[in-house]
Amino acid sequence: MVKTHHCKLTTWKPSAITSISVHSKSPYIIAVGREDSTIEIYKRFQFDRYAISYVLGGLKFDGKVLKTIWKQFKDSNRLISVTENHIYQWDVDSMSQIQSLSSFGGDIINVALSNNGEMLAVASSSMVVHIYRFDEDDGLVEFSKSFPKLTEGTLKCLAWSTDDKQVIVGSDSDLVGYSVEKMQQSFNVHSSDITALCIIDEDNVACGHAGGHITFHELKYGSQISEIKQHIAAIRAMVLVNGKSIYASGDDPTLVRFTQDSVTHRWYLDGLVRSHTHDVLAMDTNKDSLFTGGIDTIMLATNLECFGQPRNKPTKYKSYPSASLMSVGSSESGQSFMVDAARSSINIWRLGDSDDSVKSTKNMALINGIHLPIAKEVSKMIQFDIKDKEYIRAVAMSPDATTFAYCTSRATRLYRFDPAAIKVNRIKVLEGGDIIKFTSNSKNLVIANSQSIVNYSLENDTLSTIQCEQSRDSKIIRSAINSLAISPCSTTSKGAAVYAALFDANAVASIYNLTEEKFIINLPTNFNSSTLHFHDTKLYIVGSEVIVYDVSKLKHVGSLQFPRSPKPTTAITTLNSQSLLFWNQGSKLFKIVDANKPQTIEIKTVPNQIYSAGVTQDQQVVICSLQYKDQVFPQLPPAIRLKVFGRN
Repeated sequence: MVKTHHCKLTTWKPSAITSISVHSKSPYIIAVGREDSTIEIYKRFQFDRYAISYVLGGLKFDGKVLKTIWKQFKDSNRLISVTENHIYQWDVDSMSQIQSLSSFGGDIINVALSNNGEMLAVASSSMVVHIYRFDEDDGLVEFSKSFPKLTEGTLKCLAWSTDDKQVIVGSDSDLVGYSVEKMQQSFNVHSSDITALCIIDEDNVACGHAGGHITFHELKYGSQISEIKQHIAAIRAMVLVNGKSIYASGDDPTLVRFTQDSVTHRWYLDGLVRSHTHDVLAMDTNKDSLFTGGIDTIMLATNLECFGQPRNKPTKYKSYPSASLMSVGSSESGQSFMVDAARSSINIWRLGDSDDSVKSTKNMALINGIHLPIAKEVSKMIQFDIKDKEYIRAVAMSPDATTFAYCTSRATRLYRFDPAAIKVNRIKVLEGGDIIKFTSNSKNLVIANSQSIVNYSLENDTLSTIQCEQSRDSKIIRSAINSLAISPCSTTSKGAAVYAALFDANAVASIYNLTEEKFIINLPTNFNSSTLHFHDTKLYIVGSEVIVYDVSKLKHVGSLQFPRSPKPTTAITTLNSQSLLFWNQGSKLFKIVDANKPQTIEIKTVPNQIYSAGVTQDQQVVICSLQYKDQVFPQLPPAIRLKVFGRN
């Protein structure tokens, strides 16, 4: 009989989407900024779906991400992220921050990148628009000059003209054009409550307003040409596609397409979709899809070719906690515990137990949802907030449930856990990492980041460091780590090798020998997202397919194709020391019956929206899910309700 704990205990909740930016050179890479200051990097995964490759940022005292901007500097990919007080620059190839810029004479309202990629226009709450440039040598942002201060209104948004000769600014009272060459106003016309701008061509701009209407202006004198209205509340986001269609949305979350007539040059309604439940705050497009997001925390991808058609249902991308934010262990008495994290909060739970003395439930596999009578209920034992400035990247509990740890980018903190006394004591502070995990014998803690692997011995209070090796292929750069697996420690052969495998944001699986403290091999893949798992010395690399690699023999020993599944695997657990269970956020569980001969996959139906899973020493399976309908949607703020014919 398999005991399965299905937990909905997480205090982590998704954050509103405040920025979406599609990579200009690689249209299947998307940066999604959120209200909690984090940035999710999505890459196309399989079957035209996207998956999170890595999460950047996340500071306890930082504000929401106002803007994300992709920037190409020489041969490297850069990402500019903007909050109310800072401009950050990230090297996307290594997923590391390379610049933090502050002091703008007030809070940042909005930022726009020039079309030639050489300048940033920054609108501040002091009513001044500043120009920043990128240094030619290192690509860092540096101040250049400022336009004269606006004397009336409040800045709301800004954009560059197509020839970069003007910066167009929208305020709550005026539409203003600034000449970059003369550093003075080129026009200033009254246009109330502008909330969004969209440059159409070198001569025209579209302005979204708080009243829900869109006005069109020429850029020489700022004169209004026409007006169109479909929304009943403020426009927050607009984007131009193919030079002839504008997509717009906002506080009224209806996605609307306006198209310009090729003969009369008038704009007309050309389709609408209401897929979001709450305010839409951000949007961008690639050649296939319109990506939108806002208060409801879900990113939607809507097909452009079939926009507005009844059968064109958008693909939903819900945000879930990282699988590395949950870990389980069990004490000598058989009691199971779980530690989970939510940004800057740690929770330790004592999991429930069942009365398995009921004869009718003997030998029943609870994976299929058969419930046992409860003998002991779940209870929260400890909760505390960390003092670190950064958000928690990963947590880990030792298999024997005596210790646990959490890591940020700067520090890893190790604690002794006493369930009888219900207390924790910090015993060690180590270097930071992207992900952490205990060995199967609970004697070592492994910390992995893009530069090194640290193996800390709890028994001897010693640590060894293995520098992360670069591949012989110079194009492969060691990047941030998003998955870690450690081979089981042998209980029969003393001194047997223990291996660690890492998967980074550049889709490279790297294998290390922890016992001999050496790098073994890099295994490049074509996976944008992957989960790793060891079964003895066989490493399972799971992405759009399953690759099996025997690390002791340095040999590829098999591969498997999943049946069509639109959801990436989030966790892998071993069942009865033989079967492997592959969990994803969908309602299908894939099971390999014999891990030593991975030839066939069984499919079972399970609860969906699972973001993590684990198994205790006594083979109790713990799965964690975040149910949007029950746990997320009821906590969202009120939204505008529209009467839809036939539904109200």
